[in-house]
Amino acid sequence: MDVLKDNLIPLIRDFFNAIPDCGIKTLTDVRRVSVLVDNSYSSLKKAEIISMINSSPLLVGAAEMSTDSELFDCDDYALQLKASLTALFRTKRLLTGTIAPPAVGIVITQKHALNIVICESSNAKPEIFLVDPSLKSPKMVSDSSASSELLKTLPVSLIYI
Repeated sequence: MDVLKDNLIPLIRDFFNAIPDCGIKTLTDVRRVSVLVDNSYSSLKKAEIISMINSSPLLVGAAEMSTDSELFDCDDYALQLKASLTALFRTKRLLTGTIAPPAVGIVITQKHALNIVICESSNAKPEIFLVDPSLKSPKMVSDSSASSELLKTLPVSLIYI
């Protein structure tokens, strides 16, 4: 399912609005912290994300691969998951024809970076998840309480999709 950039902005607002102290309550807040670089995005399947986290050699074993905390930290894993899912969608495009880039991005707070993904859902409205691939047991959450814990230090500084 494709999601247009303009439809993504209220979806992001609705998701973050439920998270206390995140600094995103209005559409203006979303526009202030967001960089949406494409006109439309393909929603992902949860199974695609989980499979990528469990199979990519650059993501497997997060946080235990090295004692070098600067090379194997949250921003590196968030970038790697975005790049890996983008590569998957490039392959899909080659095999199936026109397909929009994946709706996966990076959320940055003052002390943490993780991924934001827009997934297909059983109803017509896409669902947002936060994914932290840097944990020993990566987490994928959509509720506000668990999302607040994954974000760590609020407010949100940047959302790049």
